[in-house]
Amino acid sequence: MVTKKDITAVTSDITVIKDDLVAIRNSMATREELKEVRDDVKQITDLMVSKMDLAETLRTELAESEYSREVSELRTRVERLEDKLGTKHARRAA
Repeated sequence: MVTKKDITAVTSDITVIKDDLVAIRNSMATREELKEVRDDVKQITDLMVSKMDLAETLRTELAESEYSREVSELRTRVERLEDKLGTKHARRAA
C-alpha cells in the first residue's frame, strides 16, 4: 500500500528532476548561438583553405624561381650544421 510518505518522496524526486531539466534547458545553446558557431567554423575553414592555397602557390613559385637551387643548398648546409652541433632540425614545410 502506498503511504503519504511514499507520495511525498516521489513528488520530491519529481521536483528535483524537473529543476534539473530546467537547468539543463537554460544552459543549452540556442539555435541562433549554434548558427553563429557554425558561421565561425565556416570562416575558419575558408581561411585555412585559402592559406593552404597560398602556401602551395608560394611553394610552386619558389620551386620555379632561379633561387630555388640556392635555397635547397642552404637548407642542406643548415641540416649538416645542426647534425654536427647535435641540435634538432627545425620544422620545415614539405
